[in-house]
Amino acid sequence: MTSDQQKNVMDQQQQVQQHQNHQEVVDFDEALERVGFGKFNYILIVLAGVLITTTTFETIGISFVFPVAECDLSLTTQNKGVLSGITSIGIIISSHFWGFLADQRGRKTVIVPTLILSFLASFMSSLASNFTTLVICRFICGFFIAGSSATIFAYLGEFHSSKVRSKVFMAASFIYGLASNYMPVLGFLILNRPIHFHVPIFNIIYKPWRFYLLMCGLPSLLCAIILFFFPESPKFKFSKGDEEATLNILKKIHRINNPKDVVGYNVTKVVEDVEFIDNDSREINNVSENPILMLWKQTCLLFSNKNAKNMVILCLMQCGLFGSCHGLYMFFPEIVDKLATFSNQYPDGRKTICEIFKVEDTTMTNATKYSTVISHNVNVGCSETFEIETFFHSLILEILYMVGFLLITFIINRTSKLSILWVILFGCSFSGFATLFVKIPLLSVYIYVIFMLLFLSVNVVNAATVDLFPTNLRGMAINISMMFGRIGSVMGTNIIGFTLDNYCSVTFAVSASIMSACGVLAFFIPNIRKIDGKNDKTKL
Repeated sequence: MTSDQQKNVMDQQQQVQQHQNHQEVVDFDEALERVGFGKFNYILIVLAGVLITTTTFETIGISFVFPVAECDLSLTTQNKGVLSGITSIGIIISSHFWGFLADQRGRKTVIVPTLILSFLASFMSSLASNFTTLVICRFICGFFIAGSSATIFAYLGEFHSSKVRSKVFMAASFIYGLASNYMPVLGFLILNRPIHFHVPIFNIIYKPWRFYLLMCGLPSLLCAIILFFFPESPKFKFSKGDEEATLNILKKIHRINNPKDVVGYNVTKVVEDVEFIDNDSREINNVSENPILMLWKQTCLLFSNKNAKNMVILCLMQCGLFGSCHGLYMFFPEIVDKLATFSNQYPDGRKTICEIFKVEDTTMTNATKYSTVISHNVNVGCSETFEIETFFHSLILEILYMVGFLLITFIINRTSKLSILWVILFGCSFSGFATLFVKIPLLSVYIYVIFMLLFLSVNVVNAATVDLFPTNLRGMAINISMMFGRIGSVMGTNIIGFTLDNYCSVTFAVSASIMSACGVLAFFIPNIRKIDGKNDKTKL
């Protein structure tokens, strides 16, 4: 052994000895900081971003199927309305249960099985031979996808300290925006392909729309397989009193993030911080082994005097955001298509979005009535392909989401969440009102796209929710607030579908007003004016 090698060995031994002499007792947030920020965190952020997107694939992906599957399944307009909301109804019904289970049994314990089961439901959806079967499969898919769609926010947040948590959420949201491009690109690659083959056991013709449904569910399966190799949330383990498992998880993450560190993780004991000390929810574990009673007690605690105000504000905001955004998103291709058609027919025409709708309704009434009569009898005129412009406009919107989330990722630790929410909500509200007055069709398209960017605010609200509630209530808090969001999406889709043709101006004005109201509600969320990372130098 050379003298240099001997010196390196002695230096390493000295570092290890110093490490053993300076092992420390720290609170949980400090323990998280000391694992470092590296490979493990980056992989988890990407995985979480894709996992968040799986809910979008399952709830909105079906909208690409309607025009090309209506002949095979004899879909009427009412049938399409039911299919638009049935997945969200499944999410609404199961969200409370999954939130409770995630708080009692573990984040990963809920996320992995529900992802696998939702994929199986998507697989069965692709084999549906009639409308009823498809509705049942989509409901089951929504029932299980709810287990991961909100719980992933708690899981992701509990691997990161309070200084970087909001930044991490928005980085995952950027991945969400990036992964969302999968949906229109997948549609472009699959839906217009002349692929047909017979499946004797189900007595169906397997067409591109069936394969598209299957591929929309595939990311759920892939995320479940990858997440299987990840540990349970260390904060959840610590909240259950398993300090040994907590330290083992933190040490494992430290080794992954710092492969060249010979000193190792220098925390030997983790103590409770303010969140754990001021946490009444721990009493639930001693109340009863009856799961129904535990569910009731935890729900009561979540809506106790201490938490009720916050929960009501968050639930109202999510309901308003989802109702306006999801409701108008489902009609995005139709609205943009009508604007484009008007511009092509009348290059110098000057009308607002709602005036164009009135022109379309007046000129197309007889044709629409005729085609409706035909479609209810022999399904003449059904199309099994899409216009390319439909995919293009959807792709542009998803790219803007991606850019928006990326921008928020860089600024969220430099400014408050309230400032970000106000810019988004009041900016989108202004755009919504502007659609009532702008008479240049091309400009109206851009303004409408800006209005649709209000969904950028949803994940900022989720980040605020994670910060507000303790570990033992966090999973249920996110799931219940998102449940109200899904209730809003079902209501919004149906109400906007009913009012858009006859009360177009009212539809946009009310949606814009709801955005302003959500901006006002955001002011009352505790700690939302706080800047999380003034001294944070973490680079994502």
